[in-house]
Amino acid sequence: MGYFKQEALDKLQSGLADLPRAVLKLREAYALRAYKEDLTREHAQHGLCRRLATMVHSIQTTFELMPPESERSRTKPP
Repeated sequence: MGYFKQEALDKLQSGLADLPRAVLKLREAYALRAYKEDLTREHAQHGLCRRLATMVHSIQTTFELMPPESERSRTKPP
């Protein structure tokens, strides 16, 4: 028997599939927003957006390396 129930696996996979689209929408909102200060705009458009892209990549890589449905990479917490 797996660690996760099928319902939880389906929710994880659905969230993973929706993640890039949701983060893109968030990045667009920050990139298109009018900022009063140039430095604030730069931080939002470059710093925040880059970090969001890194976060998506990290999550996708984690799912590739340790898929939740895999039996071999799973251990139950104490």
